Amino acid sequence: MLTIGTRVRTLIDLTSVDWHPEQPDIPAGSLGTIDAIHRDRLTGRVIDYGVMLDASVDRLSAAMNPDEIEATQ
Repeated sequence: MLTIGTRVRTLIDLTSVDWHPEQPDIPAGSLGTIDAIHRDRLTGRVIDYGVMLDASVDRLSAAMNPDEIEATQ
């Protein structure tokens, strides 16, 4: 299970038009740090993670599904 502060690698490409027009495109394999965990209020299941990507040009986290990231070793 991933926790806040875990270093992760993206498994998908993020293009700026998909998530934030001012950001550069972020290729799969990019690094970041989990800074938030969003859970379903009823089940407690993780909906997505807030990931502060190293390549981000501002301090806006990307919401990423659990299957879009993996912990780095």
